[in-house]
Amino acid sequence: PRTWMLNETVRSFGYGRTNAKVECLHAFIEAHERVLNELTQLERFAAVRFCVEQVIAAAKRDLRLTEELNPRRFFYSKHALVLKICISGRQHVLEHQVQEGWIAPSDA
Repeated sequence: PRTWMLNETVRSFGYGRTNAKVECLHAFIEAHERVLNELTQLERFAAVRFCVEQVIAAAKRDLRLTEELNPRRFFYSKHALVLKICISGRQHVLEHQVQEGWIAPSDA
């Protein structure tokens, strides 16, 4: 119905799905690239390495396609993801400083 286009809550449902796709694909790509870089045993299994590389390439294509289909939602999702990563890194630094005794646990 025409009233759906005017309703902001209905329009925002697409952002949640796009955000979930972007976060999941990013985590998937990052994890699999880390596995390829850290596991030296995969050098012996070239076919497995090739398959994992193809899966990573497909995930990157899906991420680019999501960006083409929903550029604004992708933009906001990407920036939200970057903020989560930055905040997570800062939280780890704070936790480390609390363990070292530089900051009181109540201040962190």
